[in-house]
Amino acid sequence: MTDYIIRASLHDEANEGWVWVEDFPSRSLIKIIHQTNDRSVVCQTRKFDKNFLDRYNAEGAGRIEINELKQNTIVMSGWYRDALGGFGTTDKDNETGKVTLNLCPLGCWKPWYQMRAASHHPDIVVRLGVRLGAIGIWAGLLSIWLGLLSIVQPGGCAKPIAGVSGLVVLLLAGFFLVAACWPPNTSPRGRHE
Repeated sequence: MTDYIIRASLHDEANEGWVWVEDFPSRSLIKIIHQTNDRSVVCQTRKFDKNFLDRYNAEGAGRIEINELKQNTIVMSGWYRDALGGFGTTDKDNETGKVTLNLCPLGCWKPWYQMRAASHHPDIVVRLGVRLGAIGIWAGLLSIWLGLLSIVQPGGCAKPIAGVSGLVVLLLAGFFLVAACWPPNTSPRGRHE
């Protein structure tokens, strides 16, 4: 748990599925947990580099600069701030508006976390794509089950056992896919900027 200085994302990155933070390698998956309300998101990280900092801190950009003490700074879009509970950015003094976040690296089971990150992505096309892909996986499993069920010989208890066990597997797969595609709650509760 660390108190992070929150900075707004660049305008052209507001719809990207990443946050800028110093603590992790670029393109790694992390789970961000807001300690006050236990809301969380899964997303990719980008590591601060000179090009990004030069662009972010450009003269006349109208943004609060990211200084050299960037270890406890995170740059995130309004989408992720809303999903984490609706907080604003940190003031120029780098103290007022800090937020206590827990950033956890992910990777034990990549397909699950990749689906979670895509389901939490700010772009609706990415969220729709992952949901349609999950429906396609489920429909494929259903067709395999129906195909296998049709070749089981009628009579005896083989067909009912195959039918029930296949149905259980389909239901479990469906629950798994729904859980993987569940979106974050992006309604801003108590938003103050």
